[in-house]
Amino acid sequence: MPRKKNINDFLSMEPHEWDLDHLKHALQNAIELEHSTLPLYLFAMYSIRTQNYTAYNLMRSIVMEEMIHMGLAANMLAAIGGAPKIRGLHPGYPSQGLPGGAEPDVHARMSPLSKIQIRNFMRVEVPDFLLSNFLSADQMTHEEFPTIGRFYEGIKEAFLHLEGEGGQVTEAISQASGPANQVEENIGIDIITDFNGVLQALELIAEQGEGSTSTTLLADAQYESEESHYTKFAEIYYGRAFVNSELKHVTPETEESFFSGDELVMPIVVNALAVPADGYEKILKEFAKLDPEGATAVHQALLGVDQAYTDVMASLDTVWNGPEGEQGEQMGNAVAGMAQLRVPIRISSAYYPNYPIEDDNEAIWQPGLMSLQIPEAIIADLKNLYPDEWDDLNQYTDLSQPVYFGPRFLNLNATE
Repeated sequence: MPRKKNINDFLSMEPHEWDLDHLKHALQNAIELEHSTLPLYLFAMYSIRTQNYTAYNLMRSIVMEEMIHMGLAANMLAAIGGAPKIRGLHPGYPSQGLPGGAEPDVHARMSPLSKIQIRNFMRVEVPDFLLSNFLSADQMTHEEFPTIGRFYEGIKEAFLHLEGEGGQVTEAISQASGPANQVEENIGIDIITDFNGVLQALELIAEQGEGSTSTTLLADAQYESEESHYTKFAEIYYGRAFVNSELKHVTPETEESFFSGDELVMPIVVNALAVPADGYEKILKEFAKLDPEGATAVHQALLGVDQAYTDVMASLDTVWNGPEGEQGEQMGNAVAGMAQLRVPIRISSAYYPNYPIEDDNEAIWQPGLMSLQIPEAIIADLKNLYPDEWDDLNQYTDLSQPVYFGPRFLNLNATE
């Protein structure tokens, strides 16, 4: 049977038609889904001017957990004999909906932190019991996977079914003959050695955010009663800490009343332009006419971030698919590369992973990307340059103020 495009197709089949190959494809969808949140969240997080805001720390914790969930999905796939495909991951924003057919109503565009973008993030992470805050009854009826939680429920259903059919999952794990490694990291990524390990991985993903089933918006005690991703984003949105010491049920009608704790100051952000579908290419062409040298500097800065991001994807792919002896080094490269996206980029021969070069005199430095301003003349002409995207660009960026470039997170592996 041909492979299905996404989990929607997979789960629309009759259970007796399911096999491990279909489940492997669904888990690859899960990897793509987890990865797809990273560019969105990182752009908003990096737009925060200083890191001492509570909002920055909340977002950083969410990004770290998204990476953990991506790693767990990759381990589940490797455990049953699959090979995670990470090197060429590229969500292709802006988009309508998330990979795998999840949340098709979500409008995903990389842009600075703002109330509207945080509300989008809340929509991405919303649990089923609060879905009516975002979708009408008709929309909820027609969306097969209106929440990421439901997406993972489908994967869990498939695991349970195949395990019930002669222990197929246990047999696949016990053979341990797949082409990929599993990875164990003390940040929360565990190796899966049996079927119970699969269920624990799925439970961790649900408890931390994607599909939280607790109507208290807090994880179970074994997960330190941690706030879900939705709760953390909602704290930024409402500007108040979440308070539910009595573990009451949160409903769509009462949700806002639970955000009554200490004030969370909305941070000052870099007014970066939401990334157009062409990754600023039309803007760069116009920039080159006005200031060739300035346009070259911006292009190099964009490519510097793109290259660092591309190298992170390549390193992660090698972690799961390369020699076992290189796992630690490649994971270290990936973590260092993520940090490199935040600081000024070394360009030309100093592209990561050759960073750092011991002799600073030999390194070529490019100022931080978000310090590079888009000429006012180009901003004034945005409506003509991007007629189909103008409304979005105007909504997600304050075009009445100086506007700066932001990271476009272009995976060069995907465009080769």
